[in-house]
Amino acid sequence: MIPRKSKADTELIKKVFTEGSVYHFPLFSVRTLKSGVARYSIIVPSSVAPSAVKRVALKRKAYRALASVGPLQHTHTVVFILKSAGKEESVQNIESSMRRVLESLN
Repeated sequence: MIPRKSKADTELIKKVFTEGSVYHFPLFSVRTLKSGVARYSIIVPSSVAPSAVKRVALKRKAYRALASVGPLQHTHTVVFILKSAGKEESVQNIESSMRRVLESLN
């Protein structure tokens, strides 16, 4: 898991959705906004996993992958929105995809 101070709050996520850029990848869609400080959020829609228990499990798996990516020097708020293709992937595959996305922000 990543520290709480590295997670985006609700107001910042709303701002990312209204003003940010969108990028699409096979495992997830990414919304970013240059905000001056690196913040992250992961969203698992109910269309991917109808059960709340499964959504939380997928979210934890994605946060574990994000934590293993390590600290990167950028100033963006990044929101990862998991797609249905990502629910069957391993933590290593999610991690490598996240690493590519975060490195492209630099």
